[in-house]
Amino acid sequence: MKKLYRSLLVFVFALCGVTSAYADENIAVAAGSAHTLFLKHDGTVWAAGYNGNGQLGDGSLWKRPNPVKVAGLNNVVSIAASGQHSLFLKGDGTVWVTGLNNNGQLGIGTLENKSIAVQIPNLSSVVELAASGDSSAFLKSDGTVWITGKICGQFGMNQCGTPLILSSPTQITNAPNDVTAISLAGDFGLYLKNDGTVWAAGQWGVVFSTNPVQVNNVSDIIEIYGSFFLEKDGSVWATGNNTYGQLGDGTTVSVSRNEPIKITTISDVKEISAMSTHSLFLKNDGTVWAAGYNGYGQLGDGTTVNRSVPVAVIGAKNALMLASMNYQSFYVREGGLVHGVGNNTFGKLGIGYESTSEVTPVAVVKGASVDTCNDTYLHLLPCGTIINATLQKVYQGGILTTREQIAVNVKVFDKSIKPIPPATQYGDVYLNEQAALVASCSAGTPCPVLAEGDYYVIAEYYDESGAASYRMKPVTFSEGSMGVASLLFVSHYDSSYNLLWTH
Repeated sequence: MKKLYRSLLVFVFALCGVTSAYADENIAVAAGSAHTLFLKHDGTVWAAGYNGNGQLGDGSLWKRPNPVKVAGLNNVVSIAASGQHSLFLKGDGTVWVTGLNNNGQLGIGTLENKSIAVQIPNLSSVVELAASGDSSAFLKSDGTVWITGKICGQFGMNQCGTPLILSSPTQITNAPNDVTAISLAGDFGLYLKNDGTVWAAGQWGVVFSTNPVQVNNVSDIIEIYGSFFLEKDGSVWATGNNTYGQLGDGTTVSVSRNEPIKITTISDVKEISAMSTHSLFLKNDGTVWAAGYNGYGQLGDGTTVNRSVPVAVIGAKNALMLASMNYQSFYVREGGLVHGVGNNTFGKLGIGYESTSEVTPVAVVKGASVDTCNDTYLHLLPCGTIINATLQKVYQGGILTTREQIAVNVKVFDKSIKPIPPATQYGDVYLNEQAALVASCSAGTPCPVLAEGDYYVIAEYYDESGAASYRMKPVTFSEGSMGVASLLFVSHYDSSYNLLWTH
């Protein structure tokens, strides 16, 4: 889809009558191949990006450049995503899933996709999630490890020739004892034991290993991230492919999987997020550093130049955690604000619009969107207020107009629920509570000036239980600093753009 605009959010907690946004803070991020999940402090999850297989869990198949609430979920404590599916761990140890399920990666006993999160049957007491490609793995409180989906060597199961498809979680019976963490990759799996040793099974090194073997050179490890290992003293060890310098050792020389090397170019690290072609490092001082492939700007240094030595991510200060996937990177700052950088097709960064890439970090849209059609970007905070946004550029009929800096000034309304008039449709527009004509703007045809007044839209709304309903949301046109007020609508069903505007 074409990039419609960049939105500017204003800080409006005072308008909501709240003194703290604590419950709305993001505390974790997980990224799939083209979608992203955001876990908030209140246990709800929001999602953005591609949604063709229901991986956003909002009950639709529409892509969402603005984060939308995953329907029906609460008390979530951990999230994971990979490919086109999403995993949610609740505080009671149950796991809920949504998205693509062609290889059984949801673990629900069938190969049916889901667009609303459902619970994995007969799986409980889970303490950690892992996902890679079309497979999912689970660590239980008793130390046992379970896996579902397309099995092609992970944790030593089914050396790949013909993939094994599991539609329900199956226990890895030869996993070592005292496992405290797991990491899942395309053809191997890693176990971290409570003594700080790391064990691997699958295609780890030249020989396929059915049984776990201890990883050489590393000890006192506290976290594992793919082929990266974080030592208790903040030093980093890594192994594997280094074509783009993603190991961060200053070279592009790959390292034998079972012979990790110490990465001396960075120290005092407290968290790592590593994908196949780039890596992120969070230091104890709150700064974020990145190395590897940078073709979409995912290293966040303002360039698209690959880096074999970690470089500082622009503006990344007071960071608390990291996430990455393929060609995008995220970090969460104090206060729960998330920044994303890199590839933004399908709006997967959650920054409110689509673009090929962003080379410097952009703040993820905070709050829900009032979605009148597919992508109407008026921002609704959890307290129910609608806040200002600004249109920077507008596409009409596939051609960029010369009409730039068209501003939207949406007045803030309190949370009032008006009855929906009969025979309304999703996205209908009302002027002064009467049906209004929406002008369709085609290429080269200026939009007619519409009457000023109080406009309402029929908007999708989710209550606390995640149930969807449709309500009238007020939008008032008013003169802004540029003397123009506008509202943009995009049709679900065709590529035409409907623009309401007034001088």
